[in-house]
Amino acid sequence: MASKQMLIIFAVVMAISVLPMITLAKTFTVGDGQGWTTGFDYQAWAKDKKIRVGDTLVFKYSKGAHNVQKVDGNGFDKCIKPSLNEALTTGNDAIRLTSIGKKKWYICGVGNHCRGEVRN
Repeated sequence: MASKQMLIIFAVVMAISVLPMITLAKTFTVGDGQGWTTGFDYQAWAKDKKIRVGDTLVFKYSKGAHNVQKVDGNGFDKCIKPSLNEALTTGNDAIRLTSIGKKKWYICGVGNHCRGEVRN
């Protein structure tokens, strides 16, 4: 019986400890009012943002005009479109950040948009 009570107490403590992370999570629209487009400096946009695990990045763009592809650092630096990566294409793509300490890189894989700075 005592172990059942301890399990219930543990579950309550865990729920309380996770609650602040859920309530503190923020949503960031990448590029703010400009959205996900060409000719915008996304590195400057991200520089002063305090983006944390649990936050969500939203990529807004005209459907069909752009897409969002997750890449590694090399793919970001050289605008290499991943061959096995499925592009997000809705025009309102939300990505929830779930891992600590890992950098995230995203590019637009449409035409030469990445070279036009559509990357973050």
